[in-house]
Amino acid sequence: MMISVRLGLSIGMVLVLLVTGCTHENIVDEVQIISVLGFDKTDRNYHGISMFPDYKESEEGVNKLLEAEGRRARMILAKMSNSSSRPVSIAKMKVMIIGEALAREGINQFSETLCIDPKVSSNVYMVVSEAPLKQIFQSVQQKNPAHLDDLFNQTMENGNIPSSNMHLYLKSYFSQGQDIALPLVNIGTQNRVTLVGNGIFQKDQLKMKIDFIETFLLKLMLGENIYGVYPAEISQRDGSTEIVFRCFSGKLKRKYFSNRHIQFNLSIRGFFQDYPVNMNSGDNDYLIKELEQDLEEKLGNLIAKFQQAQLDPIGIGKYVKQHQRKWKQQAFYETVYPKMKVDVNVKVNLQESDLSGKNIETGE
Repeated sequence: MMISVRLGLSIGMVLVLLVTGCTHENIVDEVQIISVLGFDKTDRNYHGISMFPDYKESEEGVNKLLEAEGRRARMILAKMSNSSSRPVSIAKMKVMIIGEALAREGINQFSETLCIDPKVSSNVYMVVSEAPLKQIFQSVQQKNPAHLDDLFNQTMENGNIPSSNMHLYLKSYFSQGQDIALPLVNIGTQNRVTLVGNGIFQKDQLKMKIDFIETFLLKLMLGENIYGVYPAEISQRDGSTEIVFRCFSGKLKRKYFSNRHIQFNLSIRGFFQDYPVNMNSGDNDYLIKELEQDLEEKLGNLIAKFQQAQLDPIGIGKYVKQHQRKWKQQAFYETVYPKMKVDVNVKVNLQESDLSGKNIETGE
């Protein structure tokens, strides 16, 4: 009798699992799972565009687009569902693209739409587009459905762009002492989506854009995942030239003197690529010295640029706050931060060739 009961329970559990699996599969088949979602501002409203892979036409998936306009993000998504043969879902979304006009106005409404949805991952990439959204989506439409996700992951790991996703956006937005930095994209050669720099925000509004090289300098000052390529300006008798330095690891330490004086000590490791004419590895000692001076100057200029605009993507305010009990954000950025003395010291350790892979170190 007991054996029969156990057998019956086992068969029942198997049937439940089979039915549950089938039900889930049917649900997936009945919705459009958006992989990329974009919003921008129009003359009167907001424009939304989404991309989803359609696996009914191909096993690899064919990217399809949906567009709608409205005044609220949720209404735009609802209108997309109304123009689709199946309801849309943002549960598996990988990338959110914000048009530059909307980014300058403020993106809270649209970021909150994703943040309050428990089905949306906090690892969603958030980027700002300099190009019209339609151009970005049409460029990606011909690629693999996971193309943008792979592009951003690869560039943040191996290139000049600092890590950025919804989790980091929210962390900076709700904390004091550090402004938000989001990657900038545009259409490059061969009609390909390309990361071109970073947009610096004050709260939820875009206030400044920095180029690809300045973005690498920002990545150095953040002290995380120090990896990228830098074209250093080298002095020669007949003028100046350029040499490419490939950085593959580094360590950043900060030193606090007072609320008006801090120091960054940056140690990086890498190797030279594309030596200038009439120069080779025998000139490495000279080239290292020139690279260190060039980096110290360019990093100092970038920090001064941020201070003048009262923008702080590096998190200097956050660092000073750790050493001050009565730190007040408004007073610090209005009166202290623009006049702060910020020293930058750079030490370059040369690897003769790319033998190391990646060895990322951070420090305080």
